[in-house]
Amino acid sequence: MPVVGLAVGLMLRPLPITTLAPLIAFLAMAQLLLQPLYLSFGADQLTFTPLQRESLLLQGAAPVATLPAIFCREYNCDAQLAASLILATTLLAMGTIPLVVVWLG
Repeated sequence: MPVVGLAVGLMLRPLPITTLAPLIAFLAMAQLLLQPLYLSFGADQLTFTPLQRESLLLQGAAPVATLPAIFCREYNCDAQLAASLILATTLLAMGTIPLVVVWLG
């Protein structure tokens, strides 16, 4: 995992905020808010135990995985954009994970 984090960190470059802002907003809404909401609904329907439900919510509220940035770099896609979005969702997740656990947990 540290090697992946180092690789993603090396891909970071300054990008214009006009490019990043809409993408960060979309990812934050989809990954950090809607996904835990859908998982909470599913856990209610399947009558999970409280421990199972909280575990599912924590996994669902996690930031975007780092591996896509490595794939982007390997297959000549926009790895800088991927790395920037990963960094943004990771920073946002520090605030949204506690909110999701309190709100839905």
